[in-house]
Amino acid sequence: MDSKKNSAVRDLTAEEPSKLILFMALPLLVGNIVEQLYDLTDTMVLGRFLGVEALAAAGSVGCLVSFMKSFLGGITCGFSICTGQKMGAKDFAGVRYSLIVSTALSLILSAVTMIIALLFSYTILEMMHTPIDIIDDAHSFLVVMFGGLSISTMMWLLSNMVRVFGNTKLPAKIWMMTLALNIVFDPIAIIVLHLGVKGIAAATILAQLIGCIIFLYRLKDELAIFNFSREDFRIDRAVILEHLRMGLPMGFQSSLFAVGRVVTQMAMNKLGVIDIAAVTVSQRFDSMAFMVIMSFASVIAVFNAQNYGAKRFDRILEGVKKCVVITCFVSLLISAFNVAFGAEILKLLLNNSNAQVLEQGTFYIMVNSLFYWLFALVAVFRMALQGLGRNKAPMIASSTELVVRLLVALFLIDQVGFIGICFSNALTFFAASIPLIAAVAAERRKIRELLGETDAEESAVAQLELSK
Repeated sequence: MDSKKNSAVRDLTAEEPSKLILFMALPLLVGNIVEQLYDLTDTMVLGRFLGVEALAAAGSVGCLVSFMKSFLGGITCGFSICTGQKMGAKDFAGVRYSLIVSTALSLILSAVTMIIALLFSYTILEMMHTPIDIIDDAHSFLVVMFGGLSISTMMWLLSNMVRVFGNTKLPAKIWMMTLALNIVFDPIAIIVLHLGVKGIAAATILAQLIGCIIFLYRLKDELAIFNFSREDFRIDRAVILEHLRMGLPMGFQSSLFAVGRVVTQMAMNKLGVIDIAAVTVSQRFDSMAFMVIMSFASVIAVFNAQNYGAKRFDRILEGVKKCVVITCFVSLLISAFNVAFGAEILKLLLNNSNAQVLEQGTFYIMVNSLFYWLFALVAVFRMALQGLGRNKAPMIASSTELVVRLLVALFLIDQVGFIGICFSNALTFFAASIPLIAAVAAERRKIRELLGETDAEESAVAQLELSK
Protein backbone atom coordinates (compact mmCIF):
# COMPACT_ATOMS: atom_id res chain seq x y z
CA MET A 1 0.00 0.00 0.00
CA ASP A 2 1.24 3.44 -0.87
CA SER A 3 0.31 5.73 1.99
CA LYS A 4 1.09 8.85 0.00
CA LYS A 5 -1.88 8.21 -2.22
CA ASN A 6 -4.17 8.00 0.75
CA SER A 7 -5.50 11.26 2.13
CA ALA A 8 -6.41 9.59 5.42
CA VAL A 9 -2.79 8.74 6.25
CA ARG A 10 -0.13 11.27 7.23
CA ASP A 11 3.57 10.59 7.80
CA LEU A 12 4.58 12.06 11.18
CA THR A 13 8.27 11.17 10.91
CA ALA A 14 9.46 13.99 8.64
CA GLU A 15 7.66 17.34 9.07
CA GLU A 16 8.53 19.99 11.67
CA PRO A 17 7.11 18.83 15.06
CA SER A 18 5.42 22.04 16.25
CA LYS A 19 3.59 22.46 12.94
CA LEU A 20 2.47 18.84 13.06
CA ILE A 21 1.24 19.21 16.62
CA LEU A 22 -0.83 22.27 15.76
CA PHE A 23 -2.05 20.80 12.45
CA MET A 24 -3.28 17.65 14.16
CA ALA A 25 -4.44 19.20 17.41
CA LEU A 26 -6.80 21.80 15.98
CA PRO A 27 -9.17 19.35 14.23
CA LEU A 28 -8.80 17.03 17.23
CA LEU A 29 -9.71 19.97 19.44
CA VAL A 30 -12.88 20.56 17.46
CA GLY A 31 -13.81 16.89 17.66
CA ASN A 32 -13.16 16.66 21.40
CA ILE A 33 -15.04 19.86 22.13
CA VAL A 34 -17.96 18.52 20.14
CA GLU A 35 -17.79 15.30 22.16
CA GLN A 36 -17.95 17.32 25.37
CA LEU A 37 -20.85 19.36 24.01
CA TYR A 38 -22.86 16.14 24.29
CA ASP A 39 -22.67 16.49 28.08
CA LEU A 40 -23.21 20.24 27.94
CA THR A 41 -26.30 19.84 25.78
CA ASP A 42 -27.65 17.14 28.09
CA THR A 43 -26.99 19.35 31.12
CA MET A 44 -28.81 22.30 29.58
CA VAL A 45 -31.85 20.22 28.63
CA LEU A 46 -32.01 18.57 32.05
CA GLY A 47 -31.54 21.82 33.95
CA ARG A 48 -34.11 23.78 31.95
CA PHE A 49 -36.82 21.19 31.33
CA LEU A 50 -36.62 18.62 34.12
CA GLY A 51 -35.17 20.59 37.06
CA VAL A 52 -32.47 20.21 39.70
CA GLU A 53 -33.41 16.67 40.76
CA ALA A 54 -33.12 15.33 37.21
CA LEU A 55 -29.81 17.15 36.84
CA ALA A 56 -28.61 15.60 40.10
CA ALA A 57 -29.76 12.12 38.99
CA ALA A 58 -27.72 12.24 35.80
CA GLY A 59 -24.84 13.93 37.61
CA SER A 60 -24.73 11.35 40.38
CA VAL A 61 -23.87 8.63 37.85
CA GLY A 62 -21.70 10.76 35.59
CA CYS A 63 -18.59 9.36 37.24
CA LEU A 64 -19.71 5.79 36.47
CA VAL A 65 -20.29 6.64 32.82
CA SER A 66 -16.93 8.41 32.81
CA PHE A 67 -15.33 5.29 34.27
CA MET A 68 -16.64 3.08 31.49
CA LYS A 69 -15.70 5.64 28.87
CA SER A 70 -12.20 6.01 30.32
CA PHE A 71 -11.66 2.26 30.54
CA LEU A 72 -12.87 1.31 27.08
CA GLY A 73 -11.66 4.52 25.45
CA GLY A 74 -8.22 4.00 27.00
CA ILE A 75 -8.10 0.46 25.67
CA THR A 76 -8.89 1.61 22.13
CA CYS A 77 -6.24 4.30 22.46
CA GLY A 78 -3.71 1.65 23.46
CA PHE A 79 -4.67 -0.46 20.45
CA SER A 80 -4.14 2.56 18.19
CA ILE A 81 -0.61 3.04 19.58
CA CYS A 82 0.24 -0.48 18.34
CA THR A 83 -1.19 0.45 14.96
CA GLY A 84 0.74 3.72 14.91
CA GLN A 85 4.04 2.00 15.59
CA LYS A 86 3.38 -0.35 12.67
CA MET A 87 2.57 2.69 10.57
CA GLY A 88 5.82 4.41 11.51
CA ALA A 89 7.76 1.28 10.54
CA LYS A 90 5.89 1.21 7.18
CA ASP A 91 4.60 -2.29 8.01
CA PHE A 92 1.26 -1.96 6.21
CA ALA A 93 0.36 -5.64 6.51
CA GLY A 94 0.87 -5.22 10.25
CA VAL A 95 -1.36 -2.15 10.21
CA ARG A 96 -4.19 -4.05 8.54
CA TYR A 97 -3.95 -6.93 11.00
CA SER A 98 -3.77 -4.49 13.91
CA LEU A 99 -7.08 -2.99 12.79
CA ILE A 100 -8.71 -6.43 12.71
CA VAL A 101 -7.39 -7.41 16.13
CA SER A 102 -8.33 -4.04 17.64
CA THR A 103 -11.90 -4.24 16.35
CA ALA A 104 -12.45 -7.81 17.56
CA LEU A 105 -10.96 -7.18 21.00
CA SER A 106 -12.90 -3.91 21.42
CA LEU A 107 -16.23 -5.60 20.69
CA ILE A 108 -15.49 -8.51 23.04
CA LEU A 109 -14.27 -6.34 25.92
CA SER A 110 -17.13 -3.85 25.58
CA ALA A 111 -19.71 -6.67 25.58
CA VAL A 112 -18.25 -8.25 28.71
CA THR A 113 -18.06 -4.85 30.44
CA MET A 114 -21.66 -4.07 29.47
CA ILE A 115 -23.00 -7.31 30.96
CA ILE A 116 -21.14 -6.82 34.25
CA ALA A 117 -22.19 -3.17 34.48
CA LEU A 118 -25.88 -3.93 33.88
CA LEU A 119 -25.92 -6.72 36.46
CA PHE A 120 -24.49 -4.60 39.27
CA SER A 121 -25.57 -1.05 38.39
CA TYR A 122 -28.30 -0.67 41.04
CA THR A 123 -26.14 -2.23 43.74
CA ILE A 124 -23.35 0.19 42.90
CA LEU A 125 -25.74 3.15 43.17
CA GLU A 126 -26.78 1.99 46.63
CA MET A 127 -23.15 1.58 47.67
CA MET A 128 -22.50 5.15 46.44
CA HIS A 129 -25.19 6.44 48.83
CA THR A 130 -27.23 7.85 45.96
CA PRO A 131 -30.15 9.84 47.46
CA ILE A 132 -33.35 7.78 47.48
CA ASP A 133 -35.35 10.49 45.67
CA ILE A 134 -33.12 10.32 42.57
CA ILE A 135 -31.86 6.72 42.57
CA ASP A 136 -34.54 5.36 40.18
CA ASP A 137 -33.87 8.06 37.58
CA ALA A 138 -30.14 7.55 38.01
CA HIS A 139 -30.52 3.80 37.44
CA SER A 140 -32.65 4.19 34.31
CA PHE A 141 -30.04 6.58 32.89
CA LEU A 142 -27.27 4.06 33.59
CA VAL A 143 -29.12 1.13 32.03
CA VAL A 144 -29.45 2.93 28.70
CA MET A 145 -25.85 4.24 28.71
CA PHE A 146 -24.38 0.87 29.65
CA GLY A 147 -26.60 -0.88 27.12
CA GLY A 148 -24.98 1.18 24.38
CA LEU A 149 -21.36 0.62 25.47
CA SER A 150 -20.42 -1.37 22.36
CA ILE A 151 -21.66 1.45 20.14
CA SER A 152 -19.71 4.05 22.11
CA THR A 153 -16.59 1.86 22.08
CA MET A 154 -16.66 1.51 18.31
CA MET A 155 -17.00 5.27 17.98
CA TRP A 156 -13.89 5.78 20.13
CA LEU A 157 -11.97 3.04 18.32
CA LEU A 158 -12.70 4.45 14.88
CA SER A 159 -11.74 7.95 16.03
CA ASN A 160 -8.47 6.79 17.60
CA MET A 161 -7.46 4.68 14.61
CA VAL A 162 -7.96 7.47 12.11
CA ARG A 163 -6.11 9.92 14.36
CA VAL A 164 -3.11 7.64 14.72
CA PHE A 165 -2.76 7.78 10.93
CA GLY A 166 -2.35 11.55 11.23
CA ASN A 167 -5.90 12.41 10.11
CA THR A 168 -7.73 14.39 12.78
CA LYS A 169 -10.16 16.16 10.45
CA LEU A 170 -12.43 13.21 9.67
CA PRO A 171 -13.19 12.35 13.33
CA ALA A 172 -13.91 16.02 14.03
CA LYS A 173 -16.41 16.21 11.18
CA ILE A 174 -18.22 13.06 12.24
CA TRP A 175 -18.38 14.08 15.91
CA MET A 176 -19.91 17.39 14.75
CA MET A 177 -22.55 15.46 12.81
CA THR A 178 -23.40 13.34 15.84
CA LEU A 179 -23.61 16.41 18.07
CA ALA A 180 -26.09 17.98 15.68
CA LEU A 181 -28.14 14.80 15.85
CA ASN A 182 -27.92 14.76 19.65
CA ILE A 183 -29.14 18.36 19.85
CA VAL A 184 -32.17 17.35 17.80
CA PHE A 185 -32.81 14.08 19.65
CA ASP A 186 -32.58 15.50 23.22
CA PRO A 187 -35.68 17.73 23.15
CA ILE A 188 -37.59 15.09 21.19
CA ALA A 189 -36.84 12.51 23.88
CA ILE A 190 -37.75 14.90 26.73
CA ILE A 191 -40.55 17.10 25.37
CA VAL A 192 -42.21 14.93 22.73
CA LEU A 193 -41.67 11.36 23.96
CA HIS A 194 -41.60 12.21 27.70
CA LEU A 195 -38.81 9.71 28.38
CA GLY A 196 -37.33 11.70 31.26
CA VAL A 197 -33.69 11.28 32.26
CA LYS A 198 -33.25 8.02 30.33
CA GLY A 199 -34.27 9.88 27.17
CA ILE A 200 -31.07 11.92 27.36
CA ALA A 201 -29.01 8.71 27.41
CA ALA A 202 -31.02 7.18 24.55
CA ALA A 203 -30.49 10.29 22.42
CA THR A 204 -26.72 10.09 22.95
CA ILE A 205 -26.48 6.40 22.04
CA LEU A 206 -28.66 6.80 18.95
CA ALA A 207 -26.55 9.72 17.73
CA GLN A 208 -23.36 7.68 18.23
CA LEU A 209 -24.83 4.71 16.37
CA ILE A 210 -25.49 6.91 13.37
CA GLY A 211 -21.97 8.33 13.80
CA CYS A 212 -20.46 4.83 13.59
CA ILE A 213 -22.38 4.13 10.39
CA ILE A 214 -21.14 7.38 8.85
CA PHE A 215 -17.59 6.58 9.99
CA LEU A 216 -17.59 3.15 8.35
CA TYR A 217 -19.03 4.55 5.14
CA ARG A 218 -16.38 7.28 4.92
CA LEU A 219 -13.51 4.96 5.84
CA LYS A 220 -14.48 2.51 3.13
CA ASP A 221 -13.68 5.12 0.50
CA GLU A 222 -10.77 6.97 2.15
CA LEU A 223 -8.62 4.33 3.85
CA ALA A 224 -6.69 2.06 1.50
CA ILE A 225 -5.71 0.10 4.63
CA PHE A 226 -9.24 -1.33 4.64
CA ASN A 227 -8.53 -3.23 1.41
CA PHE A 228 -8.29 -6.50 3.30
CA SER A 229 -7.50 -9.94 1.94
CA ARG A 230 -8.38 -13.33 3.37
CA GLU A 231 -4.83 -13.69 4.65
CA ASP A 232 -5.41 -10.74 7.00
CA PHE A 233 -8.11 -12.66 8.90
CA ARG A 234 -6.15 -15.06 11.05
CA ILE A 235 -5.32 -15.71 14.71
CA ASP A 236 -1.86 -14.58 15.76
CA ARG A 237 -1.56 -14.99 19.53
CA ALA A 238 1.62 -12.91 19.71
CA VAL A 239 -0.04 -9.90 18.05
CA ILE A 240 -3.20 -10.27 20.13
CA LEU A 241 -1.15 -10.35 23.34
CA GLU A 242 0.83 -7.32 22.14
CA HIS A 243 -2.40 -5.35 21.76
CA LEU A 244 -3.68 -6.49 25.15
CA ARG A 245 -0.37 -5.56 26.80
CA MET A 246 -0.71 -2.06 25.40
CA GLY A 247 -4.50 -1.60 25.57
CA LEU A 248 -5.42 -3.02 28.97
CA PRO A 249 -2.86 -0.98 30.98
CA MET A 250 -3.97 2.21 29.20
CA GLY A 251 -7.58 1.32 29.93
CA PHE A 252 -6.82 0.72 33.61
CA GLN A 253 -4.72 3.89 33.81
CA SER A 254 -7.49 5.98 32.30
CA SER A 255 -10.16 4.38 34.46
CA LEU A 256 -8.29 4.85 37.73
CA PHE A 257 -8.92 8.58 37.47
CA ALA A 258 -12.61 7.82 36.97
CA VAL A 259 -12.56 5.40 39.92
CA GLY A 260 -11.26 8.26 42.01
CA ARG A 261 -14.19 10.35 40.84
CA VAL A 262 -16.56 7.54 41.82
CA VAL A 263 -15.09 7.56 45.32
CA THR A 264 -15.36 11.35 45.45
CA GLN A 265 -18.96 11.10 44.24
CA MET A 266 -19.75 8.67 47.04
CA ALA A 267 -18.50 11.18 49.59
CA MET A 268 -20.28 14.03 47.83
CA ASN A 269 -23.61 12.19 47.70
CA LYS A 270 -23.72 12.45 51.49
CA LEU A 271 -23.71 16.26 51.24
CA GLY A 272 -27.06 16.56 49.48
CA VAL A 273 -28.77 17.45 46.19
CA ILE A 274 -27.59 21.09 46.10
CA ASP A 275 -23.92 20.15 46.28
CA ILE A 276 -24.39 17.37 43.73
CA ALA A 277 -26.10 19.73 41.29
CA ALA A 278 -23.46 22.46 41.78
CA VAL A 279 -20.55 20.10 41.09
CA THR A 280 -22.40 18.38 38.24
CA VAL A 281 -22.88 21.54 36.23
CA SER A 282 -19.47 23.00 37.17
CA GLN A 283 -17.61 19.85 36.19
CA ARG A 284 -18.76 20.50 32.64
CA PHE A 285 -16.18 23.33 32.63
CA ASP A 286 -13.51 20.90 33.81
CA SER A 287 -14.52 18.34 31.22
CA MET A 288 -14.34 20.91 28.46
CA ALA A 289 -10.97 22.23 29.66
CA PHE A 290 -9.52 18.75 30.03
CA MET A 291 -10.66 17.80 26.55
CA VAL A 292 -9.09 20.93 25.03
CA ILE A 293 -5.83 20.23 26.83
CA MET A 294 -5.94 16.55 25.89
CA SER A 295 -6.46 17.50 22.25
CA PHE A 296 -2.93 18.90 22.24
CA ALA A 297 -1.42 16.41 24.68
CA SER A 298 -2.73 13.30 22.91
CA VAL A 299 -1.05 14.31 19.65
CA ILE A 300 2.32 13.54 21.23
CA ALA A 301 1.29 9.89 21.72
CA VAL A 302 0.55 9.53 18.02
CA PHE A 303 3.68 11.49 17.12
CA ASN A 304 5.91 9.39 19.39
CA ALA A 305 4.35 6.12 18.23
CA GLN A 306 5.18 6.74 14.58
CA ASN A 307 8.65 8.17 15.28
CA TYR A 308 9.46 5.34 17.68
CA GLY A 309 8.53 2.84 14.98
CA ALA A 310 10.73 4.77 12.52
CA LYS A 311 13.54 5.04 15.13
CA ARG A 312 13.53 8.85 14.88
CA PHE A 313 14.53 9.40 18.52
CA ASP A 314 15.81 12.94 17.89
CA ARG A 315 12.32 14.01 16.82
CA ILE A 316 10.79 12.48 19.94
CA LEU A 317 12.80 14.83 22.20
CA GLU A 318 11.94 17.85 20.10
CA GLY A 319 8.27 16.94 19.84
CA VAL A 320 7.76 16.44 23.59
CA LYS A 321 9.43 19.76 24.41
CA LYS A 322 7.29 21.73 21.96
CA CYS A 323 4.11 19.93 22.99
CA VAL A 324 4.69 20.91 26.64
CA VAL A 325 5.07 24.58 25.70
CA ILE A 326 1.99 24.63 23.47
CA THR A 327 -0.26 22.67 25.84
CA CYS A 328 0.63 24.66 28.96
CA PHE A 329 0.03 27.92 27.09
CA VAL A 330 -3.40 26.70 25.99
CA SER A 331 -4.25 25.68 29.57
CA LEU A 332 -3.47 29.20 30.83
CA LEU A 333 -5.78 30.70 28.18
CA ILE A 334 -8.60 28.40 29.31
CA SER A 335 -8.05 29.36 32.95
CA ALA A 336 -8.24 33.05 32.10
CA PHE A 337 -11.46 32.51 30.15
CA ASN A 338 -13.13 30.59 33.00
CA VAL A 339 -12.18 33.21 35.58
CA ALA A 340 -13.56 35.98 33.36
CA PHE A 341 -16.74 34.37 32.07
CA GLY A 342 -17.40 31.19 34.11
CA ALA A 343 -20.04 32.69 36.40
CA GLU A 344 -22.06 34.18 33.55
CA ILE A 345 -22.02 30.94 31.56
CA LEU A 346 -23.15 29.06 34.66
CA LYS A 347 -26.15 31.38 34.96
CA LEU A 348 -27.13 30.61 31.37
CA LEU A 349 -26.93 26.86 31.97
CA LEU A 350 -29.09 26.97 35.08
CA ASN A 351 -31.36 29.83 34.05
CA ASN A 352 -30.92 31.32 37.56
CA SER A 353 -32.93 28.39 38.94
CA ASN A 354 -31.11 28.17 42.29
CA ALA A 355 -28.91 30.86 43.84
CA GLN A 356 -26.99 28.45 46.09
CA VAL A 357 -26.15 26.14 43.20
CA LEU A 358 -24.90 29.15 41.23
CA GLU A 359 -22.75 30.40 44.10
CA GLN A 360 -21.13 27.06 44.88
CA GLY A 361 -20.68 26.21 41.22
CA THR A 362 -18.88 29.50 40.58
CA PHE A 363 -16.49 28.87 43.46
CA TYR A 364 -15.72 25.38 42.14
CA ILE A 365 -14.94 26.76 38.68
CA MET A 366 -12.60 29.45 40.01
CA VAL A 367 -10.59 27.08 42.20
CA ASN A 368 -10.14 24.37 39.57
CA SER A 369 -9.25 26.78 36.78
CA LEU A 370 -6.10 27.79 38.65
CA PHE A 371 -4.59 24.31 38.25
CA TYR A 372 -5.25 23.47 34.61
CA TRP A 373 -1.56 24.07 33.77
CA LEU A 374 -0.63 21.23 36.12
CA PHE A 375 -3.09 18.92 34.41
CA ALA A 376 -1.51 19.92 31.08
CA LEU A 377 1.94 18.88 32.28
CA VAL A 378 0.63 15.55 33.57
CA ALA A 379 -1.29 14.91 30.34
CA VAL A 380 1.64 15.57 27.99
CA PHE A 381 4.11 13.47 29.97
CA ARG A 382 1.63 10.60 30.35
CA MET A 383 0.80 10.52 26.65
CA ALA A 384 4.45 10.92 25.62
CA LEU A 385 5.43 7.85 27.63
CA GLN A 386 2.47 5.81 26.40
CA GLY A 387 3.36 6.64 22.80
CA LEU A 388 6.71 4.98 23.43
CA GLY A 389 5.03 1.93 24.92
CA ARG A 390 6.14 2.86 28.45
CA ASN A 391 3.23 2.06 30.76
CA LYS A 392 4.94 1.66 34.15
CA ALA A 393 5.21 5.33 35.15
CA PRO A 394 1.72 6.25 33.84
CA MET A 395 0.31 3.33 35.85
CA ILE A 396 2.11 4.51 38.98
CA ALA A 397 0.82 8.04 38.38
CA SER A 398 -2.75 6.80 37.94
CA SER A 399 -2.49 4.68 41.08
CA THR A 400 -1.18 7.70 42.97
CA GLU A 401 -4.16 9.73 41.76
CA LEU A 402 -6.52 7.06 43.04
CA VAL A 403 -4.84 6.97 46.47
CA VAL A 404 -5.04 10.75 46.79
CA ARG A 405 -8.71 10.79 45.81
CA LEU A 406 -9.42 8.07 48.35
CA LEU A 407 -7.76 10.17 51.04
CA VAL A 408 -9.71 13.24 49.95
CA ALA A 409 -12.99 11.32 50.01
CA LEU A 410 -12.36 9.60 53.33
CA PHE A 411 -10.92 12.53 55.24
CA LEU A 412 -10.88 15.94 53.52
CA ILE A 413 -14.48 16.03 52.27
CA ASP A 414 -15.68 14.59 55.57
CA GLN A 415 -13.93 17.41 57.44
CA VAL A 416 -14.48 20.46 55.21
CA GLY A 417 -17.33 19.34 52.93
CA PHE A 418 -17.75 21.12 49.61
CA ILE A 419 -14.34 22.86 49.91
CA GLY A 420 -12.63 19.47 49.87
CA ILE A 421 -14.31 18.59 46.57
CA CYS A 422 -13.10 21.84 45.03
CA PHE A 423 -9.43 21.12 45.81
CA SER A 424 -9.44 17.38 45.04
CA ASN A 425 -8.29 17.81 41.42
CA ALA A 426 -5.33 20.02 42.32
CA LEU A 427 -4.06 17.55 44.91
CA THR A 428 -4.31 14.57 42.54
CA PHE A 429 -2.59 16.37 39.66
CA PHE A 430 0.33 17.36 41.88
CA ALA A 431 0.74 13.80 43.16
CA ALA A 432 0.57 12.30 39.65
CA SER A 433 3.15 14.71 38.25
CA ILE A 434 5.96 13.39 40.47
CA PRO A 435 6.45 9.88 38.94
CA LEU A 436 5.77 11.19 35.43
CA ILE A 437 8.42 13.92 35.63
CA ALA A 438 10.94 11.39 36.92
CA ALA A 439 10.13 8.90 34.13
CA VAL A 440 10.31 11.52 31.37
CA ALA A 441 13.68 12.72 32.67
CA ALA A 442 14.97 9.13 32.62
CA GLU A 443 13.74 8.53 29.06
CA ARG A 444 15.30 11.81 27.96
CA ARG A 445 18.69 10.75 29.35
CA LYS A 446 18.46 7.37 27.59
CA ILE A 447 17.62 8.96 24.25
CA ARG A 448 20.36 11.57 24.54
CA GLU A 449 22.88 8.84 25.36
CA LEU A 450 21.70 6.80 22.38
CA LEU A 451 22.00 9.79 20.06
CA GLY A 452 25.39 10.67 21.50
CA GLU A 453 26.78 7.17 20.92
CA THR A 454 25.89 7.15 17.22
CA ASP A 455 25.63 10.87 16.63
CA ALA A 456 27.26 11.10 13.21
CA GLU A 457 25.48 8.10 11.73
CA GLU A 458 22.07 8.94 13.18
CA SER A 459 22.32 12.59 12.17
CA ALA A 460 23.17 11.63 8.57
CA VAL A 461 20.22 9.24 8.40
CA ALA A 462 17.91 11.80 10.01
CA GLN A 463 18.92 14.53 7.57
CA LEU A 464 18.50 12.18 4.59
CA GLU A 465 15.01 11.11 5.75
CA LEU A 466 14.00 14.68 6.53
CA SER A 467 15.07 15.86 3.07
CA LYS A 468 12.85 13.23 1.52
